[in-house]
This record gives sequence, C-alpha cells and structure tokens, in this order.
Amino acid sequence: MASPTCPACLLPDAQLFETLDTAALARRWGALQMHGEAASAEIERFVIEDIGSPTVEIYRCASCGLEFASPMRTWSASHYPHEEHRLGWDHEQALRELAEMPPSRVLDVGCADGQFLARAAALGHTVTGVDFSPDDIQTCRSRGFEAYVADLSRRNALVDSNRRFDVITLFQVIEHLEAPDLVFEQLGNLAAPGASLMLGCPSARRYTRAFVHGDSAGSSDFWDSPPQHSLRWTPAALEAFTARHGWSVGHVAFEPLEPMHAAAHLAGLSKYGSNWERRFAALSYRLRLRFGAATGIRLYLRAINVMPSRKSPGSNEQSIS
Repeated sequence: MASPTCPACLLPDAQLFETLDTAALARRWGALQMHGEAASAEIERFVIEDIGSPTVEIYRCASCGLEFASPMRTWSASHYPHEEHRLGWDHEQALRELAEMPPSRVLDVGCADGQFLARAAALGHTVTGVDFSPDDIQTCRSRGFEAYVADLSRRNALVDSNRRFDVITLFQVIEHLEAPDLVFEQLGNLAAPGASLMLGCPSARRYTRAFVHGDSAGSSDFWDSPPQHSLRWTPAALEAFTARHGWSVGHVAFEPLEPMHAAAHLAGLSKYGSNWERRFAALSYRLRLRFGAATGIRLYLRAINVMPSRKSPGSNEQSIS
C-alpha cells in the first residue's frame, strides 16, 4: 500500500505510527465536565459520531515530522467542548511583537471572546475577529470589536470584501483543522503584501508527551487526537506548509520549560492517591525533566507574506454574520 501524502510537505513519506480506539477516546471525554450539562453517555456519542470510525490511525511524515490523523475529523460546532478562554504564552509572544509595530490592521482567527483583541487594540491596532462560535462573537461585539461568525475553510463575505490585514494571528487553531489548505488559501486572500503571520500551537516536544501519565493515549495526550486535534505540528512541518501558501518563516520559539510546574502537573495527571505519592512522583519527574529535551506546552511561529495579495476565483460562498 502506498504511503499517504503528508498534508504539510506533500511528500509520500508518511508511515502508520499508531492506532487509537475511538471508544476509548470517547470514554476519556465522557469522564470530563467540558460539555455543559451533557451526560457522559451523550458526550461519548458526540465523539463517536464526530470521528465516524471505530479507530483513528495516526501517521507520521518521515520528512517533516508532522503527525496527522485518519480520519482527519474534529468536533462538529454543536459538540465542541466548553473551554475557559485565557491568553497563553504564544499570545504574549505576539503581543510583545505587536507592541513594537506601528498601528496595523490585525485579524485574529479563532478570536474566542476577544481577550487578545482587547490587548492588541490597547496597543493602538485596529482589530477584527473571526470565530465559529456565535456566543463568543457576540461577546466580542459587546466589547466594541468588529467580529464575524465564519468558517474560513470556505469562501465568505469577509474574503470577498477586498479587506486586507497587516497581521493575521492564529492561536491554538491550526491543530484543529480538517482542511488546512483551504483555510490558508483564504488567509492568503486576506493578507496584505508583507503581512505578518503570528501562529501558536501545541509543541510536539512538550513535557506531557515526554512521559506516560493519566491523560496519555498512545504516544500523546488523549486530547491530542480526533475529535480535538487532527494534526500535530513540528517547526519543519509548519515551515513546509506555510511556504506552500506564500509565507516565509522568520522566527520559531518553544515555550520554556518550567520544571517545577511541569513536574507538579505530571504528578497531578497521574492521579496518585496520597500526598506523599504525588510529592515523590513530582520529585522524580523534576529530576528526569532536567536531563531531557522537553519544552513547555506551546510553540510560536512568525512568518512574513512573500506572495502578492490575491483573490481565489470560484463560487461556494458562505455568508458571515
């Protein structure tokens, strides 16, 4: 059987890496309280419906290191878990760079309730947000920001309006995509010549992948697979993928590891029964982390648009609201 094509570098160098049981993933999600008032059995049904396959195969590209799922499926909009919105290390990296830039037109893709928009606007930038959640977009608008409900894997009125942005940000978005090429085609239509792309995603070298713990499923955290994540990015994969869409990567950074915090987190995930067991485990993790190559949770990348602004022909428009 021929190797599948890597979604990042497009080389046929991907090999089957591991196979995960959908029902087991569903049970993990069912045990969490992240879907409002939905019962565990209903949450498990959400997972099984959205994945649509009894197993999930994870492939790894030998060329760029991208790990991608088959089927590459993520939550439907009505099933997405309720998460607390807060800014992370990657947001702060982007805000430090925005603080050094002249007033710019900033588009935040996956803007949630607008916390990043507020911080960027306070720096003097003109901000616009896009998200699939009507509730989050309503919150953004109530805070006085321009924001739209839209699916950027399809053409929409924002793209066709000839708007162009000097900075496009995506934080914790690219790992969720089912159709990354379609999304980045649209971003190319929205980017001004020379625009900056500021992107954050989980680090493939993060400490929660370095050790087996209570949230592990195969080689990674259970949430690092469908229906939550369809793609596990490396810097090489991001560089190859963004280059195909007209972006030149200028800066990549890993969130620094904080050994004490990471060790305590790992000990907590391992669900030890007594305080002394957790303390001993935390000490053990801390010692092992000192001699490893693990990073913090997130990865940050900045790239520059090196392709002239363009518009994609064709139909299949979808309105935004």
